[in-house]
Amino acid sequence: MALAALIALALAFAEPADSAAPIATSAAARTRVEAERLKAAADRAAAERTIAERKAAEAEAAKPKTPPTPAELAQLEPLPAGAPEDDYGFVAWCYGSLRGHMSLFTVVSPDLNSLPDADAKTTAAADAEMMQAGQQYLNLYNAALNAADIANGDRPPPPPPPLPGHGKAPPPPKAPPWPKRRAEIVKTSLAKWTQVREADAKTRMWSWVMWVLPGRCEYAAERLYETSNLAGQAKGINMRSEPLEKPKMPRNRQSGESVAPLVDTTSAVPR
Repeated sequence: MALAALIALALAFAEPADSAAPIATSAAARTRVEAERLKAAADRAAAERTIAERKAAEAEAAKPKTPPTPAELAQLEPLPAGAPEDDYGFVAWCYGSLRGHMSLFTVVSPDLNSLPDADAKTTAAADAEMMQAGQQYLNLYNAALNAADIANGDRPPPPPPPLPGHGKAPPPPKAPPWPKRRAEIVKTSLAKWTQVREADAKTRMWSWVMWVLPGRCEYAAERLYETSNLAGQAKGINMRSEPLEKPKMPRNRQSGESVAPLVDTTSAVPR
């Protein structure tokens, strides 16, 4: 009797351990199944993202390509050697470089005119157009730099025009000296033409012919003019600005075709 009681007691204590095993196995199985379900969902989401990205790329590739604007193309041009990167400094560099190039025209003209030319009259007209366009570009750069100087407080704004019926406008005040940085950049870019001026006649002529005005000069000047006017107006300055005149593209001296300014990919002054 006692033995039977002991056996029954031992079996009673052993039952919880035996019944817990199936529970633990079931929990592990559920965990494994849940993990596999989550992994399958993540794989499906990744595949859907890949398909969506591929479709988006195909749709983008199928769109008609918009050609870049002249301003965007000009901005891709490499910066000329020694030219500042900011718009103000770069426009000052353009002003000095172009002014130096134009000042050399009278020096190289005799050598240019000695070259064989089947139509000297057309060539002379092209040269005149080129010099006129050069002056227009100088005016553009000067207007942009002046606007920046006014907005920065380095130059007084222009006087207001006279009221109708109140006589002629007074003469414009004497222009103040340029800010130091502007003057130094222009001086430096002008000086680069000194070595060309002092070279032999052939080198001097071809240096003048081969130099080209960077296309980004024009767009930097327009951008500087616009941003300076906005900055000045934000400060309460009456900028009294007028729309800029876009210079007319000159004709090529050799072909007579209109040509846009190109970039000088070697140096500020060809050697």
